[in-house]
Amino acid sequence: MSTYRKKVKACDLKLADVIQTGAWEYCTATVHRVTDGYVHLIRPYIHTADFSCTSGVITYIGFEQYSIHRNDNEYYVHSRKELK
Repeated sequence: MSTYRKKVKACDLKLADVIQTGAWEYCTATVHRVTDGYVHLIRPYIHTADFSCTSGVITYIGFEQYSIHRNDNEYYVHSRKELK
């Protein structure tokens, strides 16, 4: 696996690419499926409750799935690996 930061058009994204989808450090998603018109992404997230207790803070962990059009929009690819 190589790690780099390269702009790639949505139509050229590959499976397992990790792309930047927003302006802050947690805005990355992984390409998990590619179809004729769409690139399907999955993004993990973690949130915390707005209170603390003696054991610390309560965390909520999950993921969201969404799709982007395979068009000429560009995204930064943070990592790309060759799949077997």
